[in-house]
Amino acid sequence: RFGQRNTVGCGWTREDKTVYFTRDGVNLGPAFQGVALAGLRLAPTLGFCRGVQATVNFGQEPFKYQLVVEGESKEERARRLEREKED
Repeated sequence: RFGQRNTVGCGWTREDKTVYFTRDGVNLGPAFQGVALAGLRLAPTLGFCRGVQATVNFGQEPFKYQLVVEGESKEERARRLEREKED
């Protein structure tokens, strides 16, 4: 369940074509499986009830939680984060 002050993330894994959500940096598991995104143009979308407020970050600021890749070593993670900074 999501509530006030939660940080919500959404991601897609290319290998298994799974969409997932995170709450406060914790992966909540697969939300949708078999999602082929190749060749599609996507736009982020948010839906709210009346009176709800949100702040969004599409990468213009550092993310509050860094992606953790299962099985990734500390060295591999450091290299990946360095590459992401360069992009």
